Amino acid sequence: MAATTGIHTLPSELIAHIASYTDARTALCLTTTSRKIREASYDVLVFQAIIETSKRTSWECGLWYRKSRYLQIISKVAGKDVRIWARYALADHKAHEQGMTTTEIDSSPMGKRNPTWLPELFVITHPTIFNPSWVRIHLSSEDRSVMNEFCRALAVLASPDPASDEAFICRFLSPEVEGGTTTSAFLMILSIIAIYLRTSVGRRLAAWPYNGAANVPYILPPRIQQIPIVTGVRPPLPFGDSRAWNSWYERYNEGLYTSSNYFTDGAWCGYYTGMSNTLRGSVDPPMVGIKFQVVPTPDSRPDELSLRATDCRDGLGLFDVTGGFTHSGDDETGDIEFTALKQYHNNGQAWLWDLKLTPFGLVGYWGSDEQQYGGHGAFGMARLGLVWLWKESWTKEQ
Repeated sequence: MAATTGIHTLPSELIAHIASYTDARTALCLTTTSRKIREASYDVLVFQAIIETSKRTSWECGLWYRKSRYLQIISKVAGKDVRIWARYALADHKAHEQGMTTTEIDSSPMGKRNPTWLPELFVITHPTIFNPSWVRIHLSSEDRSVMNEFCRALAVLASPDPASDEAFICRFLSPEVEGGTTTSAFLMILSIIAIYLRTSVGRRLAAWPYNGAANVPYILPPRIQQIPIVTGVRPPLPFGDSRAWNSWYERYNEGLYTSSNYFTDGAWCGYYTGMSNTLRGSVDPPMVGIKFQVVPTPDSRPDELSLRATDCRDGLGLFDVTGGFTHSGDDETGDIEFTALKQYHNNGQAWLWDLKLTPFGLVGYWGSDEQQYGGHGAFGMARLGLVWLWKESWTKEQ
């Protein structure tokens, strides 16, 4: 009888070595051929090597100076669980395939629903977020889920050309946004104000000189590379369902909220914009030096938190912020709201804030409770514009 030859006749170590030089899909196909090949190739080191090779060959695009961070996250999440390594390796492979076929992406139905691996890669800030095709898809998507709006915001914050995204503002600056109450609506606000700020501030347009003595310099809004996503909450795994992703989002924000110093460690900064003049191209000076302190309140519940910041500054001058957090239900995720009063020193003028806690900072509306301004009285105030606050350390070095 003639001697049989084939990969199954090789030593297990050599089979594993060969498998590590394939892509994730090929490696998984190998595991179905025989027990010996499966035992050799379905291994943590094999899929780890596949992802590392992909990093060097598929994602070395010069767009991300922190390209290795997602590998560290995967290593921490997966540990020695080969099933998790295989999931991430296959998701990475699919992301690379889609990135090489942008025409397929643009014409596919993904604009209405994300693939079951894409939001999970976005959570760990995988380099695929810099694929311009994802930006186009998420800016045109009609999906209003929290998961999709989160991906939309990430795509916007990663986009190298905010000017090309301005049409998004025209499309979505609508009653849907002005009257939104859900977490997804507030995340949509973030996409809008991020595009507006990156376009306007990037062009260095002169601010309306409210007060020449204020002397508040412009601050470029943070890019996705500067925002620390996934710090201590286990991310959802690729090829899961939306419930797992929504659970992650809720737990992530809850982790920020219950952190002992997230709000009080360092200063916050940000911008506000009028609801009706977002498309005019002008931008008011930023708000800076917002140093929150916890305000003890009698008979408060453990999940209640009151904050106060004094001597903050923007183009009008000095102001104080006083407010508190409440938990409220959402169709998909529980959300954490921050309602506050912003009051200026020089003229006593005051504005209300209605913000939500997100992985990207505090985002929402500002307005007045005075009915002569019109607007949506049902929300407790007349909404006059948008607000985005982030930690000053995110954009300290640009």
